[in-house]
Amino acid sequence: MKKHIIFFLNVVLGFHVFSKTINQDTTKIISPILQNTKISGQWFLAYRYEEQDTVTYNRFLLRRTYLTIKSKLTKNLSARITQDMTLDEEGNDMGNIEIRLKYLYMSYSIPDFAFFSKPYFEIGLVHRPWLDFEEHINTYRVQGTMAMERFHLFNSAGLGVSFFTMIGQKMNNSFTKSVNNHYAGQYGSFSIGIYNGGGYHAMENNRSKNIEYRLSLRPFPSKLPGLQISYFGISGKGNIPEQPDFMLHNGFLSYENKRFTITGQYFSGVGNSSGTLLIDTLFNADEFVGYSAFTEVKIPEIKMATFFRYDHFETSHTNESKNIIIGGIAYKFTQKSKLILDFSSRNSGDNKSDFFIEVALEVHF
Repeated sequence: MKKHIIFFLNVVLGFHVFSKTINQDTTKIISPILQNTKISGQWFLAYRYEEQDTVTYNRFLLRRTYLTIKSKLTKNLSARITQDMTLDEEGNDMGNIEIRLKYLYMSYSIPDFAFFSKPYFEIGLVHRPWLDFEEHINTYRVQGTMAMERFHLFNSAGLGVSFFTMIGQKMNNSFTKSVNNHYAGQYGSFSIGIYNGGGYHAMENNRSKNIEYRLSLRPFPSKLPGLQISYFGISGKGNIPEQPDFMLHNGFLSYENKRFTITGQYFSGVGNSSGTLLIDTLFNADEFVGYSAFTEVKIPEIKMATFFRYDHFETSHTNESKNIIIGGIAYKFTQKSKLILDFSSRNSGDNKSDFFIEVALEVHF
């Protein structure tokens, strides 16, 4: 009996020592990862009163919820995963909370070269060149999507490879500290990538890849750092087996300072990324033109702002025409979080119209 007790105590002691060693080794491995890992979130919530033709609605909305984990693995290598949660509004799961991935990529930084600074690649489910850039100028994504995405031309993420870089060194001045520190190269920024084309919530249904590219220039970085002239383009095919043409050109002018932001853009092309903008049953893509203007007037002393936007879109052969007016006021209770009261009015060429007014909340943490 005494031998059994001694054996049992030795096993327990050995297990304790072994577990302690394992825990110490695990801590040595995990601790640096946790120290270089950041968790953040973003919520878009709203209460809306809406009129669609002769029908009225009022409802609470879970517009979007993003949960992001970023981890710096080495000096040059990092990883990101972002979950996108929203209300499913179609199919058998209508009314359920739908969870999907928005981003899932590895980011690899390379040394500066020529006049490019802080260049890096994203590989996986990545940012595409345009929408993240525009949404850091027009920061009212809580109200709804930007003009070209709202007209279903393309979306913000996709499976593929992206390259991003600043042109010139990153600015370090009052503009980056109090207005906008994203894509803050002294002379601008550049991005290019190749993608499946269907976006982050569609399977690839063709054999093609889409190439997307953006060039943004600051002509007067010392005197007017907030002034940028941008070009964005897409060359590819619509995401259906028949592969209709998809081509887009977008010119964009923006100016930002502490008191106001103003943007204007004009875009034209043929087809869209989903392959649904068609003329006929032979899968010929329709041509389109559109433009959008946005302005924000800021009153930082009381953390308030007003904003206004006008979007127009029309097609050449199917005679589709849409005009959207958006406006509102915002209270920015933290640097990135805001409460807004806004309205939107949309009129279509087929005499259909809808209008809504809402209170919307954007929370960053």
